[in-house]
Formats: sequence, C-alpha cells, structure tokens
Amino acid sequence: MGITDDKHCEILAAGIRDHNTRMMEGFRLFVQMFPAIAGGALVLRLQRSDGTLPFAQFAWLADVLVLLVAFACALIIVDSFRGWKNYRHRLSQVAGADQIPPPDLFKSWLVEGMMLAAIAIAAILFVAFNPLRM
Repeated sequence: MGITDDKHCEILAAGIRDHNTRMMEGFRLFVQMFPAIAGGALVLRLQRSDGTLPFAQFAWLADVLVLLVAFACALIIVDSFRGWKNYRHRLSQVAGADQIPPPDLFKSWLVEGMMLAAIAIAAILFVAFNPLRM
C-alpha cells in the first residue's frame, strides 16, 4: 500500500521548505564569513607599523579564503536551488498543474541569481582591493 496524494504533497512541501532554508543559510554563511575575513585583513593592515613584518605576502591567503568561502556558499545555493526545483516539479505533477503550476525558472532564479551576483561582486572587489596589498 502506497501513501496518499495528500501525504505525498505534504512530504514534497517539507522538502521544498528545507531546500529554500538551505539557500538562505548558504547566503547567510557568506554574509557572516566575508566581513570577518575582510575585517581581519583591514585590522591587520591598520595595525602594521614600520618594524613589523610586511603583510603583503599574506594577501594571497586572504584572497584564497574569500574565494573559497564564495565558492562554497555559491555551491550551497546552486545545489539547494536544484533540489528545490526538482521537488517543486514533482509537487506540480502530484498535485496537478491546475492546482500548483510548475515553477517559472526565470522568476525562480531571480533571487538566487542576485545572491550569487552579490557573492561574486564582493569576492572580486576584495581580491582587487585587498587591504593587505596596500
């Protein structure tokens, strides 16, 4: 005996909510990690005195950390969106397209695209204007 359509829809809706939460958590992770790295680099730059070790040699490390965090967070967002899209298509099939239409991918990608663009722009600007290089 299989599960009812109502229960199936309930399970799919829970999966959709889970994937949506993961997308937001991926962006939140970047919003928390990026200022920590950028702020640490800025503090190191401001604390430098003439007798201390030049921090320019550590600029590549900060760049790698920012790019790694950006890549990991973007990967979380993209993978969660893929899962969300699959669950959403399946929910549309189970409930019927007249009840729950399939997702419009352009509208669906709008928010995630903006999150990915913000991550990319922040990472590129940090690498270009890394305070440890100045």
